[in-house]
Amino acid sequence: MNIYTFYEEIEDINKEEQKEMIDIWKESWSKFGWNPIVLSNSDTSLSDEQYKLISNLPTVNNPIYEITCYLRWNAMSNIGGGWMSDYDVINCGFTPEDSLKYESISILQGHVPCLVFGTSEDYSKIFEIF
Repeated sequence: MNIYTFYEEIEDINKEEQKEMIDIWKESWSKFGWNPIVLSNSDTSLSDEQYKLISNLPTVNNPIYEITCYLRWNAMSNIGGGWMSDYDVINCGFTPEDSLKYESISILQGHVPCLVFGTSEDYSKIFEIF
């Protein structure tokens, strides 16, 4: 079963440290039977208007970082949905078999969407809410 994360290089953020974290992420998920896949901007499909809208959302973070936080939802919709994790979420025992009980949008870490399951439609609806 696939597990996805989203990464895009951002200026002023150490890309070597980020790639090291992604390698650790991949290893931890592979260890428990997952196929880890890294998505990027090339997996998104935004109109210029949609990109402009999310670019103008208020943030206290690096604006490009914040945009990538929204883009990952669009990418997940485009690839058909499934499991999405932040690349700093290390798997300590969650197997594909454990994941089978989830059928619709599920956020496994309370209000922080760092491990999410959803269909393509679920991810699309969340993206439109943004």
